[in-house]
Amino acid sequence: MSEQNPKAAIYRQIEQFNAAPHRPQRPNSRARLRAYGFMPFARAHAAARFLRHLLDTQPDLSDALGTQPTLLDLAFGSGNLAATVALEAAPDYRELILNDAHPDRANEELIRWLPRTRITSGDFLRCPSLPKVTANLVLVDPPTGRNAPLRPERVVTYDGTLTDYLTHERGIDIDRFSVKTDGADRSLFVHSASVPKQELREWFRDVRIFNYYDVFYQSRRGREAGRASNVVRFRQSFEAVSREGSVVLFRGAAELFRTLFADFANVHELVGAEAEASVFVATKAGTPRYARYALSTDMKFTEIREAPYAQATEKHALASEERTEYRLSPKPADFALDLSPDASRPFPLLNVLLKGVPGVGKSRLVDRWIREQLHLTDPDATLRLNVHSASTNADLMRGIGVTTNEFHQVEYHEKRGLILRHLERALRQPNRRFAVVLEEIQENSLNELIGDLIHLLETEKRTVVSEIFEPQEALRFPDADALVDEILRRRPGAHRVEVPYLVSNETRYRRMIFPANLYLFCTSNYRDDKRVIEDNLLRRFEVLELYPQYEEGFADPAVADFLRHLNERIHEVLRDREIHPDRFLIGHANWLPVADRPGFARALLKVVTEFKDVRELEWSGDARSILHHLT
Repeated sequence: MSEQNPKAAIYRQIEQFNAAPHRPQRPNSRARLRAYGFMPFARAHAAARFLRHLLDTQPDLSDALGTQPTLLDLAFGSGNLAATVALEAAPDYRELILNDAHPDRANEELIRWLPRTRITSGDFLRCPSLPKVTANLVLVDPPTGRNAPLRPERVVTYDGTLTDYLTHERGIDIDRFSVKTDGADRSLFVHSASVPKQELREWFRDVRIFNYYDVFYQSRRGREAGRASNVVRFRQSFEAVSREGSVVLFRGAAELFRTLFADFANVHELVGAEAEASVFVATKAGTPRYARYALSTDMKFTEIREAPYAQATEKHALASEERTEYRLSPKPADFALDLSPDASRPFPLLNVLLKGVPGVGKSRLVDRWIREQLHLTDPDATLRLNVHSASTNADLMRGIGVTTNEFHQVEYHEKRGLILRHLERALRQPNRRFAVVLEEIQENSLNELIGDLIHLLETEKRTVVSEIFEPQEALRFPDADALVDEILRRRPGAHRVEVPYLVSNETRYRRMIFPANLYLFCTSNYRDDKRVIEDNLLRRFEVLELYPQYEEGFADPAVADFLRHLNERIHEVLRDREIHPDRFLIGHANWLPVADRPGFARALLKVVTEFKDVRELEWSGDARSILHHLT
């Protein structure tokens, strides 16, 4: 891996994997991210930062994880969660094991990017198929949807045997039944020669899973009743790859977490924003505790509830219906205005579009500007998105989420997209710089993706929030909308757009402004099937065209001369009939490290493949003419 920023390269590879169609042979195939329900990068990054926060603040969890931990992801999919946890929360890991029951649709390329990593193909419902390992941290992001293998169920946990539970908690005479245990199948078999079938059924109506063993029962004349559950199969697998003090990071519904890990005493929950699933970090070790956190708008973790775990759960039964009163909605975090000064000089280009063929360094130039001109060292200050044909306004700006409440009624709510959330961070900290980078924008329409903001992109229509408030003011607002209302109250002439709320019973509109401290960078590859940028956006962007370079960075100067000659031949052969022959030029990125014949052959093969498959040049015609006599 030759990238200067290995993390960025890994995250970019995952984004590209998620954006690719899950069935390439079919037209209009959905992106893998949606088709398989993989975890989005933003949520994976939040989960990793949450784990890091807990390791820094909770000694019990830090001791349980230990130094140089072994990490295991039971269903890694795109690898978003595993990669971000490994790189951001536990970079000193001893080994990272990426397991998935469907390796054919998982991101197996990650093994080339992440060190000390191996891939296995076990099924977490079939214990023997899993790798023989004892992991310090187990990542669990189970599939969801109609065919999800794991669903919430009632689980009884008890400090004792099933015989103890029936006699002491249920008051049943021990002489009326017998219990046999099958450890291999994780089952308990209850037999009674004197208790009628109907009474036995009543005994076990709500005791189907006991201490993660399936319960079966049979009267003298009745048939055996009970069933083998996926919950027990999962726990058997989990316990085979972990130890008593291992840490689990689980992403999913709270009810499912309580089903799978009812006996975990030290639990920390990052409440999902809007329709997002929660993230749980838990272990059996340490002081019993149940704490809930919310991720605030300034990317800080705020604890919103803490209670002894025994208060939040019944001693021996953690069924969801018995814990309804503890399923709290997160309180909205205060939207505090941060007017801390920033002495750095402003960067003159607010909206930039970099155009060019692949491999001319567009993304690298943006990275250099962000690092050297904007001086952005905090990764949360930069939002980088790979635009693709499946990107929508709902992903980036505003959409509608659907959930069900505790009464199983459908509820609708408005979701804030990635760009809108980032814009709100810039509003909250007007003296800091923030950046949005949209890669490959030729794959979609900016008008469709960020149409609400287009009018406000121009320099003179942006709002300099820091000029509106005094530095000593300590202001807090319920949310970003309230801050915008205060800005427009103080400066009525500020440019704004009004858009309707997507979910509202009132006839009112959201007012939006665009802060002057948010920079927008776009990159685009040349294409002949659509305009790179729409006319109404063109005057709002500084458009810079990048071309192949031949002067610096080549391992062998002769390779630079060859590439220059090759591009001159491309221009010479195609200029008479192509309006834009420059779009056929070959970028220099793949040629920089070439230092020997094998490397040269690989780079040249990529050119031939690009001519044939991407540029669709006839080999017997233009392609042969271009390559003829090149030395």
